[in-house]
Amino acid sequence: MVITPALENYIRVLYDLQASEKMPRVKHIAKILNVKVPTVVESIKKLENIGVLEHEKYGYIRLTPKGIALAEKIHKNNRIVYEFATRLLELPSNEAQDLACKLEHINNPRLFAAFSVMMSFFKEDQELKERFLSHLKNNEEVFALTLASIEPGKTVKVKKLKGSRTFQRRLMSMGVMPGVEVHIERIAPLGDPIEVKVKGYRLSLRREEAKDILVEE
Repeated sequence: MVITPALENYIRVLYDLQASEKMPRVKHIAKILNVKVPTVVESIKKLENIGVLEHEKYGYIRLTPKGIALAEKIHKNNRIVYEFATRLLELPSNEAQDLACKLEHINNPRLFAAFSVMMSFFKEDQELKERFLSHLKNNEEVFALTLASIEPGKTVKVKKLKGSRTFQRRLMSMGVMPGVEVHIERIAPLGDPIEVKVKGYRLSLRREEAKDILVEE
């Protein structure tokens, strides 16, 4: 059976509780993961069937050596991604942790080894690290999320305005500026124009204009 990211979350919770010398029950896990008790029971049964944990009927749950090894691998992956994101990419701690929680479930040892090697490599060569960060800064907008790529019904926050200064001033005069939330009302059948709501006002933007508005969800 494939252990899904959702099941791995159970393993992490159990590992953390055991590390703090707490022996959890089903209701404890349900509260921590904010799920219903029947869902926990079903997930615990799946993990028990593959030898990841032991569950006393109506009693405590504990990880087996197999489960502990898996939990330690997940924790290691999390730590590697977090350190890579904060030390090399210089992301804020909360963004780095969010990224680490998403990537920790990937079963690809080569990926995490690459993260570790890159950190060691750039630690030894600060000049090369600065060049890397400079190239990264100059190219990160290529992969940025734009208003043109957002689906109707979603609300996003403006991160940056691109384009000419005249275009930027026009947007700001309409209330579209960094930090402001924009709600996507509808998109015309052919993708142009895009109707949005900003501070209670409805605006119509051409798709090419929306591509110059970088946003974050």
